[in-house]
Amino acid sequence: MCRVVASGMLILLCLVLSGPSNATTLNELKVSVRVFDFMTSPPRGRTALGVIYDSQNKASVDDAQAIQGWLNAGISSGKAELIPSLIEVHQLDEAPDFRIVIVADGTEAYDNLILGYAVKNHALTISSDLSCMRSGKCVVGITGSPRVEVVVNRAVAASCRVEFSEAFRMMVREY
Repeated sequence: MCRVVASGMLILLCLVLSGPSNATTLNELKVSVRVFDFMTSPPRGRTALGVIYDSQNKASVDDAQAIQGWLNAGISSGKAELIPSLIEVHQLDEAPDFRIVIVADGTEAYDNLILGYAVKNHALTISSDLSCMRSGKCVVGITGSPRVEVVVNRAVAASCRVEFSEAFRMMVREY
């Protein structure tokens, strides 16, 4: 009995110490992709999309690979066929100019680099980690639990020259 309790406590301790995970869920990715259609100049046809991740963080690598896998499996916006490419956060200076970027879990330490990339390339950045949007580093934050919520950071959107339709702005919360 003591072994069972000790094992359970060890597992619980490991879960608590590992910290919260902001890995992107399939539902959050589907919502993210729908956001593209509400841009004033939405992507059309075959569209390159970047997935920024940190290769030194296993959770980030796993999240980026899951996002890429789901997109390659056929998740697309109503107007565009999305072609994902992984972008290592330490190589943003050499990365191609993507207009749309999904930010994978585990990149919080590089939010300023990601924001600089987005401003330079006029890119829409979307994260399932709302703190990225709240801290002024991502344009859109999406959460799927306990309910779907889409939040747009107006200031970051303006600095990245990303604009959304008026109808979309009425459906989401702006920060």
